[in-house]
Amino acid sequence: MSILNARPRLSRARIAAIALGTAALLALGATAALAHDPVTVTNAYVPANGSVVEGALPVTILVNFQDTFRQAGNAVDPSVPVARVVDATGVDHVATAVQNPNNAKQLVITTKDRTTPGKYTVTWTITASDGHAVSNAGSDVSEEGAPLVFTVRTSGSAAAKASAGTPASTSPSNTALATTIGVAIVVLIAAGAVLFWFRRRRDNMSQESDS
Repeated sequence: MSILNARPRLSRARIAAIALGTAALLALGATAALAHDPVTVTNAYVPANGSVVEGALPVTILVNFQDTFRQAGNAVDPSVPVARVVDATGVDHVATAVQNPNNAKQLVITTKDRTTPGKYTVTWTITASDGHAVSNAGSDVSEEGAPLVFTVRTSGSAAAKASAGTPASTSPSNTALATTIGVAIVVLIAAGAVLFWFRRRRDNMSQESDS
């Protein structure tokens, strides 16, 4: 094989290598673009996904992202809710939802009407640093993540559960009353015995003086 014939093949090999390298870079760029400022790997949500919250719906729900995002909500379509905190009956409990002014990687959601127990589903929408709207309520769960779901167990429901499985106990007030009555009875009996003894002694002394 001559040198003249080898050059075209070498050029084609270089072109193929360049093409493969370019394709790889484009794939990496596409992957990065799809990420859209995802939530953090740990402590993405407060309260945590799948957790049980005792007492009442939290006053504040936090969403933590890996990178700074542009703004809360959809910059292109402001009619899209920034966040929703929906109970099992479909009622939304969001009071406010804003980007933390002291931490541009965090979405802060405050709630209202916090006494309803049961399961809550939290969805949010932000505008990422690349200008794209990002939401965990979309169909692509692998890209943006699934909605946050947690359960609220109020003190009333916890008390009902406890009373259903535990026999009723005597109240402290009833116990104190029974103790007081018992002590009073003992005192009366003792007082009666002392009085009876004094009367017998007086009678005996009277009989002795008469004789």
